[in-house]
Amino acid sequence: MIDLETLKSAISDTLKSENQHLSTREIARRLLNAQRYTGILQEDLQKEILLCIDQYHQAFIKFEQDLIGLNDLHAQQTHAQLIEKNENFDPKIIQYPTHSKISQLLKIINDTPYLLIKNLLRALKAITKNQILQVDQPLKWMSEHLKHKNLDLAKTIYLKSEQSIDPMELFSLFQFCFLHELLRLENDQKVIITQRGDLWIDHPFGQVVQEIDIKEGLFWILMQLAEKGAVAYAQLLDFWINENQKMHMQAHNFQKKQLEDMLKDRLKHLLDRALMTKNYQQQYALSEKGLIYLRDFQISHSQSEQEMKQLWSLIENQKLQTRKALFEHLAQMNPLSFEVLIAYLLEAMGYEEIEITKSSHDQGIDVVGQIQIGISAIKEVIQVKRNQHHVDRPVLDALRGSLHRFKAVRGTLVALGGFSQGTIEAAFETGVAPITLIDGEKLLDLLMSYEIGVKQKKITLWQLELSDFDRLSKKNFTIKT
Repeated sequence: MIDLETLKSAISDTLKSENQHLSTREIARRLLNAQRYTGILQEDLQKEILLCIDQYHQAFIKFEQDLIGLNDLHAQQTHAQLIEKNENFDPKIIQYPTHSKISQLLKIINDTPYLLIKNLLRALKAITKNQILQVDQPLKWMSEHLKHKNLDLAKTIYLKSEQSIDPMELFSLFQFCFLHELLRLENDQKVIITQRGDLWIDHPFGQVVQEIDIKEGLFWILMQLAEKGAVAYAQLLDFWINENQKMHMQAHNFQKKQLEDMLKDRLKHLLDRALMTKNYQQQYALSEKGLIYLRDFQISHSQSEQEMKQLWSLIENQKLQTRKALFEHLAQMNPLSFEVLIAYLLEAMGYEEIEITKSSHDQGIDVVGQIQIGISAIKEVIQVKRNQHHVDRPVLDALRGSLHRFKAVRGTLVALGGFSQGTIEAAFETGVAPITLIDGEKLLDLLMSYEIGVKQKKITLWQLELSDFDRLSKKNFTIKT
């Protein structure tokens, strides 16, 4: 019979020495290797460890995938405290990869000989001479510049990543993975994915990802968007530079151009994860998914979890009620006013030369507009259906057949009542002009995004922060007697 008090000390020592979360299986293995326990099978010791953790549950904390950590160590490292102390805001990666490419590399590169990776990176560095090149045809470029095993490894990564990771991205990807301990070197021979790497892949909004998001400034960006609403890039850049200077980032000797690159890549990363949106005015805003991410983080670190859940529930319910009221108003609008509303929305979305063709009462083409896409100006025709019946395919076919009369290359159908399955299938048939379909829910999304008929109101929440009182004792004031 193992003494649980002694086992508690042994588990604590192991976790402290490793300074990371470990599975019960890994703790048992390390205790046996250190000969802290003998004459017991690993499986049996693992069961005793589980009993001990349940017995002394205040001393330990359980994480996903059977990972165990010290509760006091965890308390020192909670995200909320680190943000509050500004100790965890310390961006280091300049060329920041997207989440999807990091996950792909981790899966592809696991158990690869270190020497192969080292030689490939060395060859790429010699070729590029530290200059980041844009590779238009990666396979052709690799065949021309790499040889033998270097070529084989570069091709393997490129093809297994579904042609998304080109050679020039490998520097930043490996830097990210090793810096944040998603990969490790085993016996100077192989590169192995770590437990943190597994958690990165399996839990895209889990603790490991949150820690890195905070440290690399992504969480800070989302908080700015949550506080300020839609923000232009130039304004966000000013905030970013000022925050970095405030956090003593000059210690890293980053130049302004490097800070700009850091922000641009982080914005791409957040867009890749759909945590924010970017509109035609180049303004960034928090997405619904981003709001949920911040909400779940705040709830999980709140001193009053139930209170925060209730507040978020009230906010979400109020938003749903606003959507419902807006839809009801749209359904009651007269046809011409509805067409004017769509024209107003198009203008907000960046369309130009907008015309309402005539008071058609939902017959024929209702609105014509022009949108700039790249260097081309595209004319588009829009037909509006305010009624709440499904729009069938003949309406779409008639709209598509009318494009040539307006010298338009594409069309849009707006219908509060949605579309039949046949209409949806015909919208993007190959070989014919595309027709965009906007149903009632999508129209509500657009109107709320551009704040047409609705306005976003900011509210201030007050949360108890007793840690402020702890800091008071560290202040050195002169007390006169």
